[in-house]
Amino acid sequence: HYCMGDSVVTDGAWHHGAATFDGENLKLYVDGQLQKQVVAWRGEIPANTNDLTIGMNRSSPLPEEEGQSFGGAIDDLMVFNHALSDAEIQVVIASVKPKFTKEQVTRRLIELKELFDRGLLTKDFYDRKVKECEVTP
Repeated sequence: HYCMGDSVVTDGAWHHGAATFDGENLKLYVDGQLQKQVVAWRGEIPANTNDLTIGMNRSSPLPEEEGQSFGGAIDDLMVFNHALSDAEIQVVIASVKPKFTKEQVTRRLIELKELFDRGLLTKDFYDRKVKECEVTP
C-alpha cells in the first residue's frame, strides 16, 4: 500500500518526512505538516517475509514509476513500535533539527581548510575530520 503527497519538494534543502500507520490509516507528513491521509488497510495484516524497502517505489499504481529510487539522501531513519501522534512527530522533529546552519558549517570548513593550507592542521586530521563534513552548495 502507498500514500503519495500532493506537493513536490525540490528546493534542495533538508526536510523531515514521516509516515505513520495505525493498522488502518496511513499518514504522510513533511516538516511536521500532515500532507495526506488514506485508509490503507482494514482488518488484520497478514504476516510475511517480504523485505521492508525504504527509498524505492516497488508497487506504484503508475507503471512508469514502479521500481524508481528516491532521488535524494535519507538520514536518521527511525522505526517505532506504534503510530506516532502529531505531538510525538513534533518532538522527533525538534530532536533532529540541525544545530548549525549550512552557512555556519561552510564558513567553519573554509576556516579549517585555510588552517590546513597554512600547515597548522595535520593531513590526518584534515582527511578524517574535514573532508567527511564538506558541504556542497
